[in-house]
Amino acid sequence: MNNKIILLCLTIVLTNCSSTDSEWISLIADNSLEGWHIFQDDGSKKGWIVEDRTLVFNGVSDMESGEGDASLLSDKVYGNFEIKFDWKIIPGGNSGFMWGVREDEKYNYPYQTGPEIQILDPAIYDDPNIALGGEIEINNAIEDLITHKHFVGALYDLSAPEKTNVARPSEQWNSYHIKIDYKANRGEVILNDVLINSFPLEGPEWDAMVLNSKFSRPEDAEYLGDARWFDYGKFSKGHICFQDHPGMVSFRNIKIRELDNYIAADKSLPNILFIPVDDLRPDIGAYGDEFIKTPNMDRLARQGVTFDRAYCQQAVCNPSRASLLTGLRPDSIQVWDLRTDFRDNVPDVVTLPQFFKQHGYTTIGLGKAFHNNDPDTISWSITPENINGFPFDPDAVYANEENLAIQQEKIEQLKAEGKSRIDQLGHWYVKANATENADVDDDAYYDGAQTTRAIEILQELKSESKPFFLSVGYYRPHLPFNAPKKYWDLYNRSEIPLAENQYIPEGSPAYLVHGEAELRGYSDCHNLPLPGEAAWDEDRQREIKHGYYASVSYTDAQIGRLLDELERLGLAENTLVVLWGDHGWKLGEHNGWCKQTNYEIDTRVPLIISGSGVSAKGRHTKALTEFVDIYPTLCALANFAVPEHLQGTSLVPLLENPDLEWKTAAYSQFLLGRFGRTKTVEGEQMGYTIRTDRYRYVEWYNWIKEDKMAGDLLSKELFDHQIDPQENKNIAADPAQREIVEALSQQLKKGWRYSKPQIRISTENE
Repeated sequence: MNNKIILLCLTIVLTNCSSTDSEWISLIADNSLEGWHIFQDDGSKKGWIVEDRTLVFNGVSDMESGEGDASLLSDKVYGNFEIKFDWKIIPGGNSGFMWGVREDEKYNYPYQTGPEIQILDPAIYDDPNIALGGEIEINNAIEDLITHKHFVGALYDLSAPEKTNVARPSEQWNSYHIKIDYKANRGEVILNDVLINSFPLEGPEWDAMVLNSKFSRPEDAEYLGDARWFDYGKFSKGHICFQDHPGMVSFRNIKIRELDNYIAADKSLPNILFIPVDDLRPDIGAYGDEFIKTPNMDRLARQGVTFDRAYCQQAVCNPSRASLLTGLRPDSIQVWDLRTDFRDNVPDVVTLPQFFKQHGYTTIGLGKAFHNNDPDTISWSITPENINGFPFDPDAVYANEENLAIQQEKIEQLKAEGKSRIDQLGHWYVKANATENADVDDDAYYDGAQTTRAIEILQELKSESKPFFLSVGYYRPHLPFNAPKKYWDLYNRSEIPLAENQYIPEGSPAYLVHGEAELRGYSDCHNLPLPGEAAWDEDRQREIKHGYYASVSYTDAQIGRLLDELERLGLAENTLVVLWGDHGWKLGEHNGWCKQTNYEIDTRVPLIISGSGVSAKGRHTKALTEFVDIYPTLCALANFAVPEHLQGTSLVPLLENPDLEWKTAAYSQFLLGRFGRTKTVEGEQMGYTIRTDRYRYVEWYNWIKEDKMAGDLLSKELFDHQIDPQENKNIAADPAQREIVEALSQQLKKGWRYSKPQIRISTENE
């Protein structure tokens, strides 16, 4: 009696659990193609009809495979689902079923995005010469006689069926039951009631299958177009598709059931809005700057924790970003300059967005996340896209006639000289003036246009089943300081304060302050004084600072648009927002402009973590923190195990209690000799620095380029922040500081592991 009651209760529970799934829906409602359309149909594509509730493609038997594409797509877009249908094919015929298909003008074929479950006459593997479609299909069969990755039930070119004796001959009906479940990361193919194939849908195993398939071949670009295979299998939501092919194929009893119970399960995973801002120093309202106008960054700070003493690992774009996004320090990935791709040295490293992609997130990158020319496509679910109307590298985008004329003149000169860098690197090498004040809309420049696109993506992601990691990387306030006029109008130039310490630190070698080769690449900045020379004219200083401030306010407004859209869509409550600037920037301090030193002004960075999972809202922390801490922090906030190889420390405890005792030092470094500088010295020099609660200490070494290691010690720097917060006087040579220098030197040599928090971090995410 009791057993019966228990069984009845269990039955009720199981029934309720499955009730969140949709009911089975027929996809052929009557004798019409209602609900379906041909891929990119221009009115000329034909071949599909419905007769007696049976979908038929009556292709031409002697046509060659690949001649156009008339595959049939559902009007509706599907995420997780299972589908059942019967199929029948003529002798030698070939077809397929695809999912995750995207229809965009950059894709010439549906199979550039949609994985395919193979449908064909199994007799082709007994006699490949009967294959319809010409030599392409005959050779496909011959080449696959051993692997069977093109056989009935195969995930085409990726996963062979476990059984090859289940399919019925041509002209007989077969039945498919296909399940696509991204929540479980599993696809299944059931043929004639027999499970013959199962496979992952994303993650490392999926990536390995794609890498070893035709879908990684670059030589296919000619017929595929520029998109090639870059987005193959990357969409967890898209159209379903029946493939066209030479010969007749029929489908009946087509019905689908959407699996929507995974949606609620994913709600526990926070979305992540990742906002890198190029060259943004911590001069924003949230950091106490009362002059600059940054209401939206300040609003973000009120909703999260502001890290007052956060430091990058190297004060230049590529090493800083590569370090943050791999969670490894510059020496570990051997990236110290602008040209090195971290994948050349650590090819198998899993980046921060790649980690979240492997853990079920949709990861999308807009703008600048990695360095300009290295989008690292493997990190993203969708290949980073260019914004229409903008060059590949949109740094140097101008709007007024003077700058456009200068730029065009440089372009013509490069073409006349036969140089191709312009084709490879966008407009980076055709800079005009360093500032532009044009009366244009926000979208006239890249950062506004990409924000408009990011808002569209957020709207698309709202209906996705999976959590997202969306990176929107802003170029301003990187040079050139081009911002719409209304942001320049926020500031009275005559009131802009100038740097107080316009001189090289006393007691430090002059070459340690960068020589602004970057700034001098602009047409109106070629002959500006170097740091070791006289200070700039004050009017020119204020012009450059005005441009920097206008650019910051312009980017701030775009961030506000993103935050507004998050709230409007109801996504804000379950979204983490991480705002960071990749390094500091000198605006006259040490008589320097730009970045690329080991000083506080260049290594100290803004970092705000806000939103879901942050309990200490509106608080500041004085804890010494580093960019390598961001990767483990986001892993922990999403309740994922933190990878042991990471070289930072999760900041989650500080998001709960910002007053905790924390690291005893933050570590940075800089390699001189690969960037312009004040004076030329022999070879290259590596500077290693630690920032403790009171001191900044630096050791400069001769760098042995061939061995990638430090040689002889060249010089030391010591700054006491208790009495010298601007780092104006190097006291390393002062005999009274000998013990401090020795202690800090030992701490520097022991490395970052020695300076980790000594408290026991109590968290489930370790």
